[in-house]
Amino acid sequence: MKKILVIDDDKAFRLAVVATLRRQGYEVLDAASGTEGLTVALTGRPGLILSDVNMAQGNGFELLKELRVYPETSAIPVIIMTGETHKADARSSMAQGADDFLAKPFEMEAMLTAVAARLERREGINRAVAAQNLQERITLAEKLRLLSSALEAAANGIAITKRSGEILWVNQAFCQLTGYTAAELFGKNPRVLKSSQHHREFYAEMWATINAGNVWHGELVNRRKDGSCYDEEMTITPVRDAGGAIQNFIAIKQDVSKRKQTEQALARERDLLSALMDNLPDYIYFKDVNSRFTRINRAHARHLGLPQPADAIGKSDADFCPGGEARQKLVEEQMLMTTGQPILGLVEKSEAANRSKWLSSTKVPLHTADGKINGLVGISRDITADKKAELERQRMELQLRQSQKLESVGQLAAGIAHEINTPTQYVGDNTRFVKDSFTAIVKVLKSHEALLAAAKQNAVTPELLARSEELLATSDLDYLYMQIPSALEETLEGVERVSKIVRAMKEFSHPGGKEKTPADLNHAIESTAAVARNEWKYVADLKLELAPDLPRVPCFLGEFNQAVLNLIINAAHTIGDVVKKNPGTKGCITVQTQRDGEYVEVRVTDTGTGIPEAVRPKIFEPFFTTKDVGKGTGQGLAMIYGSIVRRHGGTANFETEVGRGTTFILRLPLKPQADPGAAASPPPELIAT
Repeated sequence: MKKILVIDDDKAFRLAVVATLRRQGYEVLDAASGTEGLTVALTGRPGLILSDVNMAQGNGFELLKELRVYPETSAIPVIIMTGETHKADARSSMAQGADDFLAKPFEMEAMLTAVAARLERREGINRAVAAQNLQERITLAEKLRLLSSALEAAANGIAITKRSGEILWVNQAFCQLTGYTAAELFGKNPRVLKSSQHHREFYAEMWATINAGNVWHGELVNRRKDGSCYDEEMTITPVRDAGGAIQNFIAIKQDVSKRKQTEQALARERDLLSALMDNLPDYIYFKDVNSRFTRINRAHARHLGLPQPADAIGKSDADFCPGGEARQKLVEEQMLMTTGQPILGLVEKSEAANRSKWLSSTKVPLHTADGKINGLVGISRDITADKKAELERQRMELQLRQSQKLESVGQLAAGIAHEINTPTQYVGDNTRFVKDSFTAIVKVLKSHEALLAAAKQNAVTPELLARSEELLATSDLDYLYMQIPSALEETLEGVERVSKIVRAMKEFSHPGGKEKTPADLNHAIESTAAVARNEWKYVADLKLELAPDLPRVPCFLGEFNQAVLNLIINAAHTIGDVVKKNPGTKGCITVQTQRDGEYVEVRVTDTGTGIPEAVRPKIFEPFFTTKDVGKGTGQGLAMIYGSIVRRHGGTANFETEVGRGTTFILRLPLKPQADPGAAASPPPELIAT
């Protein structure tokens, strides 16, 4: 098993890299500082080291120098990692002895690619060194044959030069890489491959390194025989003679053009992603399986009250939000991790950083290559302004409904007063009649009391009898006997009529609660019809065809009453337009109820003028009216649509024929439904004609 050492003082990042490498089957050691890393390298003898640059104890470049000093670690490949590219880049890192360079943050796939390539080159070097060790056990000819075969079979280009740089031998891979034949290269200096894309100092540093007996590793651009350039990764290892003097150099080359292109493409995509994330106003965040942040954008950092997005790495919502909010997020996200079901458009209130906001959040799971969930990505949008606008809209709708009711009460006030005045008049007349009659009856009774008292004393005189007979004759008791019961009965009927009107007005005006409650729609329609009687009785007859077995319907009763009242008044007005042209006639308003599956249907039919085709699409729009100025606000049908469709989850449409009349059809669900949030104006398909 290949052994790798990871050195980084960022624990969360180090553990993430360690976990990724172990999933690929590598044996992984780790250290939290350069000092600790050197100790682990000397004792553990890893085949590859990944080291951070900026660490509290032991800078990465200082560690690199120390590794090259010890014989046990001098040849171990080192990949430098850093997020501060202004302090270290690929060229400067390799100039100080690094074998590769990774800029943080990087994709784990890019890291794995670099690790695999570095280990493969390490094995190539080991094979070359192992071939040298065989020299002590086999004949020189056999050694040369085996070495030549091994080097020829290598996938990487290999060249052996004198210390002066004169090429002694190249393998077939080297020829394929450069386009030269072995014969063309023999005796030549490697400078024939120079592309002129590097400064003189670059080559001077390279030669200084290998002439000092150190291994040089880096990337450079060379030129093929045909003039085309390519990116290559090269390691030059000095070979010493028995006396320790440098005799030869072995160069191992690999074409990394495709890898560089891939890295550049990944870098562009990473830059685009970073630019997109950091410039979007939405909050974007990534979390691991424990709901801890692995990356967030700048907008989310501001939302959490952080100066930099990196400050959130490794933390959870519990570090920024109140306990209840953090627990709710954790429960929802862990459910997502378990089921794989995304969270779409969740409206939630956030108190992060002690600032109250409304958010619309969408979260989806992230998967590994084998399909396992290893985290989530989320996008949250600040909808506080929309929420405030929605609350303001609801407040305005409430005011509108109240103004509609007040308008209706104002329109009905005179009619209701008239309806009450008629029975009140004959109640008063009958009461005065009974009062006057009672005075006459009292006179007769007093006369009879006097006559009875005289009879008991045997003192009845002709004058007393004459007086009683005169009172009986003038009081007309027979008439009173017949009329007083009728007057009392009419009085009681009048009182009941007034009481019924008052009850109907009270029931109609009931504001209802904030929640839907089961209501008897038949009774509500009867009360509303009674309240509106003075609006229709002069122009139409009203028929109620109410289903006796109609179930109670969950609704806002006050809004339903208002809707029915608006339809009855509208029906009376349109019939009135017809009656004006045909004096002495009356129209008909029919209100029907019935159950239709899981809905209750209310139909209000009139024999009025019908609705012209040109205005039908606008019927439910706010402020649209076909009535004369001063006779309508254009809010009645808009209120009906808003209440029945949006507030109750039902439907509102109509059937009409010009010259014959209109039927408005309201359908309310028997099962309570959430506010579907319909738009203020209905889509055309909801209007039936």
